[in-house]
Amino acid sequence: MAATGRVRTRRRILHVIPVLWSGAGEALTRLCELQASRYEITVATSGLEGSLRDWPAYRRRLRAAGVRHIGVNTFARTPEAFWPAVEELRTTLRRWAPDIVHTHAGVPATAVALARDGSSPRHVAHMYSWGQGRPGWMNDMDLAGFRHADRVVCSARSYQDLLLKGGVSPARLAYIPWGVTCERIDAALARRRHAAAGRPEPEGIHLGFVGRVEPRKGQLDLIAAFDLIRRRVPRAHLHLVGPDADPVYAERCRAEIARRTLRAHVTWHGHVPDVARLLVEWTLFVSLSSDEGQGLAVQEAMAAQVPVVALAAPGIEDFVTDGRTGRLMHDRRARGVAAAAVDALGDRAQAARLARAGARLIRSRYSWARCDTAIDRQYRQRPRRRVRTGEGD
Repeated sequence: MAATGRVRTRRRILHVIPVLWSGAGEALTRLCELQASRYEITVATSGLEGSLRDWPAYRRRLRAAGVRHIGVNTFARTPEAFWPAVEELRTTLRRWAPDIVHTHAGVPATAVALARDGSSPRHVAHMYSWGQGRPGWMNDMDLAGFRHADRVVCSARSYQDLLLKGGVSPARLAYIPWGVTCERIDAALARRRHAAAGRPEPEGIHLGFVGRVEPRKGQLDLIAAFDLIRRRVPRAHLHLVGPDADPVYAERCRAEIARRTLRAHVTWHGHVPDVARLLVEWTLFVSLSSDEGQGLAVQEAMAAQVPVVALAAPGIEDFVTDGRTGRLMHDRRARGVAAAAVDALGDRAQAARLARAGARLIRSRYSWARCDTAIDRQYRQRPRRRVRTGEGD
C-alpha cells in the first residue's frame, strides 16, 4: 500500500537532479522515458529561472511519458537553501514512499542521505563531474553523500577512481556509461544523403563544438586556435553550439571573436534542440573541454561519423584513443590545437578511417538498452552493509 492508501501496481522511483539541462538532462530524460513503462516515476528539480532553469523540451518529454514533476532546490549549497531541501525530501519520502531514490550529483546525494529514515528507500547515487578548481569542502560534502548511498554509479573511469579514493566501497560502485541516442543522428544522416544525391560536394570546411559556454568547456581557447587554423585553411568556419552557462565568460568569447575579426567566420548558434542536423554537416569536431562526466556531445559527433580532435580529459579518455578513434591533445595551447586540427583536415583518408572506427565503437558499446538494464540491476541488487570510512560518516 502507498502512503496515500492506493494499491500499488508498479514500483516507484524518485529521481532528484539539480537542473534538468544539457547532456545530463538529456540522459535522465531518456532514462525516464525508458523506465516509464515499468515504474511510476517522479522527477524533482530545483525549478530555477533564467539560464539555470530546466530546459522546456525535457519537461515536455517527461510529461508526455507520464512522469510527475516536483520542485526541490538541490542546486544551492548554502545552509538556508540546503536544509529546507533536506526537509522537503524527507516529507516526499514519507508521503510518496518511493522504492528507489536515484540522485544525480553530489548535493542531492547528500540531501537524500540526510533525509532517509534508516535504510529505506534504496538510494542509488549518480556522479557526473566536478570540474576543476572546486574548493575541497564541496568534494568532502559530495563524497559524504556518495558514501552513504546503497549504490554509486559513474560514467567516467577517472571519477570511478576518485570515488574509490574518497572512501566509496568498491562493492557498491558501478561504472555505467549513458547510452547515446542515435535515432536523430540517423535521421539527419539520411536527410543529408538524400539532399546530396546528384549534387556536387558542398564547399567550405566546418569545424564545431557543442557544450555549455563556461570556462571548463574551453571555447575561448578554441577561438584562439581557430584564428590560427584559418591562416592555413582560409575556407574554415567555426560553429559554437550551447547555451550561456557563465554569462561573463560568454561575453569574453564574443569579444575575442570581434577582436580577432572572426565574426564572419564564426556562427554562434546558442541552444539548438536538435543538434544532429548541424553535426552531420561538420568536417571536424574539436573539443577542448577539460572535464566531462562522459562526453556525450563528443560521442554523438562520433556516432555521426564526424572526425574528432579532443583534449585528453576525464570522460573523453574512455572512448577517444589517439590514432584509433580520434586525435587526442594534452593541452589547450592554440598552436598545438591548430596543428592537430589542420593535420586532421589535411589527411581526409585517415580522418575518415578514425571516424568510422569511432562510430563503430559508440554504436556497439553505448546503447541505451545496455545502460537501462545495467541501472535496473543497481536498483535490484541486495544492499551491502556499509563500511564506515571516516569520522562523521
